Amino acid sequence: MVVKCFDENHWAWLVDSDYTDEYACKMGIYLGPPDLTEMGLSEITMLMLREKLVDHFFYNAETLVNQRKTLLDVFNELNLTKRQLQALISIYQRDFYGDG
Repeated sequence: MVVKCFDENHWAWLVDSDYTDEYACKMGIYLGPPDLTEMGLSEITMLMLREKLVDHFFYNAETLVNQRKTLLDVFNELNLTKRQLQALISIYQRDFYGDG
């Protein structure tokens, strides 16, 4: 069986259910989300945001399509701003489609 696993930095991976410790996670398939450090969030907020994004299957820009309300709910739950939401969408788009 394949399960979702978080490593020590709260990045999400798909792994065989027999190997779910944080180091074995990195032997699986990376899910996401992209690196969000440029958002300038505190470490704890960043970790919580990563987990919420993965819990809602927001792995890349394609997974955000038609999910604005759900994404906004996540941001409201974490007391993040619409400007930060726009920054996140830009990061996802750049990560998926490239800079140019």
